[in-house]
Amino acid sequence: MQDPGSKIYICGLGDDLIVEYDLSTPWDISSAVYNGNFFDPTTQGQPIDITFNLNGTKIYILSYFDDTIYEYNLSTPWDITSATYSGNSKNISGQASTPYGLDSNANGTKFYVLQYDGYIYEYDLSTPWDISSAVYNGNFFDPSNENTTIQGFSITKDGTKLYTSDYDTKKIYEYNLSTPWDITSATYSGNSKDISGQATQPTAVILPRRDGTKMYIIGHINDDVYEYDLSTPWDISSAVYNNNELYISNEEYNPYGIRFLTGIPTKPRSHGYIF
Repeated sequence: MQDPGSKIYICGLGDDLIVEYDLSTPWDISSAVYNGNFFDPTTQGQPIDITFNLNGTKIYILSYFDDTIYEYNLSTPWDITSATYSGNSKNISGQASTPYGLDSNANGTKFYVLQYDGYIYEYDLSTPWDISSAVYNGNFFDPSNENTTIQGFSITKDGTKLYTSDYDTKKIYEYNLSTPWDITSATYSGNSKDISGQATQPTAVILPRRDGTKMYIIGHINDDVYEYDLSTPWDISSAVYNNNELYISNEEYNPYGIRFLTGIPTKPRSHGYIF
């Protein structure tokens, strides 16, 4: 199995591509090198965000222009050049007519979509990882008390933490979910992080490490990814920019979505998994 953190994927609306980078030092984006792999999904939709299943055999693409989630199979895990459309899709315009973000739970029974107005909507999948079986379950979360213009979000893989990136306030906000994976149970933790020194207009936030010690932000205007270390796991108020960044404009400009090769967890742990 490939090492967790050894690949990073970026999608954007500049060239409407998904591009893949190899990291010689896992989780260190300053070691990232574009490996030439890219995928153009515009026959189905233009990608504003993406997510994978846990073993990298499926990729899900959120289309900004037709408000649809598309499901693709990867014949070679984590290699986006091997992606083929599965035929499964889910139109979410009934809730998110201008979608900006996408995430899922660890076992593929729930998906979440961020709408332009800041609402995050929750869907149940009767067949895990089959996006065509997704049904909106009536749950949504409105974090507007803290945020003004949300452009991205992510949920930890144990479903107890949610993070949002705000385009206008230039901050990341942290929420606790008292009932894992139920976004109606989300409450603001009081923790936030001003990242205006790096990403003046952030479009994505992700904490992909299973120990909660790394945070990554996309800077929309500079076409950069920025890396932060967290001295207190999962507490973004403890995040410090470590000067690692990845400039991606040569491969995809106007970036919005980010994902890492995370691998398959083997042992559950508070706020995530360890390997």
